[in-house]
Amino acid sequence: MANNQIKCWHINHSSTAVYHRNTGILLVFDYYQHPKDPRSPDFPECWQELPDLKKAFFFVTHSHQDHFSSMIFDWKDKFPETTYILSSDVKTSRVRRKLSDGDYYFVASEKKLNLKSIYLETYETTDQGVSFYVKDENLNLFHAGDLNWWDWSNFAPEERSREEKEYKEVVSQVKNHKLQLAFVPVDPRLGESFHLAGQYFISEVKPEVFVPLHFRDDYQIITRFKEKISEDSSWIPELKHQGDSFDYKF
Repeated sequence: MANNQIKCWHINHSSTAVYHRNTGILLVFDYYQHPKDPRSPDFPECWQELPDLKKAFFFVTHSHQDHFSSMIFDWKDKFPETTYILSSDVKTSRVRRKLSDGDYYFVASEKKLNLKSIYLETYETTDQGVSFYVKDENLNLFHAGDLNWWDWSNFAPEERSREEKEYKEVVSQVKNHKLQLAFVPVDPRLGESFHLAGQYFISEVKPEVFVPLHFRDDYQIITRFKEKISEDSSWIPELKHQGDSFDYKF
């Protein structure tokens, strides 16, 4: 019988948020919105839908502008019970100017931390920063950040082989966890290789729910991905727009 309930929002690109109704904890990853994009939903307003919200945690996997916005530090004013976990490559004076000690943590890869009701582990990526495993009571999730099988068509054979090896090494560590949620890039820029990382992750880790990331406005890539892979061990929600959400019980 399903006793745990979550609500998940696709905010934009690689930005996602998960609300665990059982614990009242909100987890937000790689928040990014183009300030001039009129289609961008005002995500902080979702707090009005969460009357039992107790704590919020904001994670930044790395400092690339499509994964990190300093706007997240303003949200501390809206909801004081907010904590920030930032990849160690994020360097901004605003962090320390805006926040007090204990409100933020810088993390490198291969770290394990217990933080105010949640447990987290950091892993390597195949680009910059870290990827996150987070445990909130019975909820186990993984956000890859820019961890991807970067099989670029213009790479030399040895480069493509290295990318595959490095990606699979991290996945071999993550598969020790039984995941309800996994967020992994399915990037259309990789052409015919767009599905490799997601397909391999699903086949090895078998998360209950697999959510594609890093596709900007190309929502058709989700349909293409579902048609391309043969694995059916994970549910892949259909996302059509920024701000789409789904509920899941486990």
